[in-house]
Amino acid sequence: MMNNPNYDSHKDELELLQNILFEQITVTEDSPNYIFDIEIKSDAENPKLEMTININLPNEYPNAYPIYEIVDKSSIIPSLKIKSLNEKIKEFSDENLGFPMIYQIYELVKDFVNEQEEILNNESISRLTLEEDAKKSYNNKIKSLDKELIETKTFTPVTKDNFELWFKKFYAERQKGKGKNVEMEQRMTGREYFMNLKNIKSEENDDEEDDEGVAESSSTNVAEDKKTICFDAGAFEEDIDDFDFDMEDEIDVDDI
Repeated sequence: MMNNPNYDSHKDELELLQNILFEQITVTEDSPNYIFDIEIKSDAENPKLEMTININLPNEYPNAYPIYEIVDKSSIIPSLKIKSLNEKIKEFSDENLGFPMIYQIYELVKDFVNEQEEILNNESISRLTLEEDAKKSYNNKIKSLDKELIETKTFTPVTKDNFELWFKKFYAERQKGKGKNVEMEQRMTGREYFMNLKNIKSEENDDEEDDEGVAESSSTNVAEDKKTICFDAGAFEEDIDDFDFDMEDEIDVDDI
């Protein structure tokens, strides 16, 4: 404390800040210099932003600038905006050098946090508005297409009610057809059913035998034609027994 002629004024300023900010201030060191943190949140109901000012009061303060660092605990604010805030604090410090200025620096940071919180909320509202508008536009387009389809349709849309009516009718017709077949079978006696089945098989066998007979007869005739010459005696006027086959040598070919 002996080496810090402004220690008492620093202590008074810090006590005043504690009476205003209460738990927002945390003193980490009180000798040989005061080092403390100030937590800052926006005034929003559910704040997204939170910053901390780490402050070190040098011996020469308030005739020298306080040493400070602004930390964005929410990690949302762009570094360029933090830089702009530091420039604003530097400008304020230049104008108030020689006077206590920690609370005013706190107010600058607090205003900045509230401003950025409002920007974030507006952006969220704008995004939600755009999403809602896009959703409404999509729904309106779907409704328009549905209306156009209904107005130009040439078919009957399938619903639960008309499908049940169709199925009942379809099922009744199928059952009716099955009933006729069963009724016809029930009218036939066992003997009639058996004979009818036997006749069907007999006809099938006869057809197969006829096909085989035709094929066999055809092949037999062809074979016999190759081995035998058919001779019709009635084609000759003279008696075949009186025909002299030896005359063949006397026949003149030119007379034929």
